[in-house]
Amino acid sequence: MPAALLGSHVTLPEVERCHIQRVLESVGGHKKRAAEILEINPSTLYRKLLRYDSDTEMPPEDGGEPAAYDDAVPVGVGCDDEFC
Repeated sequence: MPAALLGSHVTLPEVERCHIQRVLESVGGHKKRAAEILEINPSTLYRKLLRYDSDTEMPPEDGGEPAAYDDAVPVGVGCDDEFC
C-alpha cells in the first residue's frame, strides 16, 4: 500500500479506482488481463471504467444533469492524486 495512504482519510472507492488504474498500467491497458489479475468479470471492469469516465466528463451544455451513481468516485480522484 502506498505510504501516502497510511494515516490519510481515503474512501474505499478511491482506493479501488487507484488500484484498477495501476493494474491497467501494469498490463499496458489490456482490460481482459487486468480483469483476470483483479479477479473480477471483464464486464465489471468495463462498467467501472465507464463510471470513472462519466465522473470526469463535463456536464451537458443543455443544462441537464449528468448521470449519477450511488457509489461513484468523486471527480478528480485517481492515481495522480497525492494519496497514490
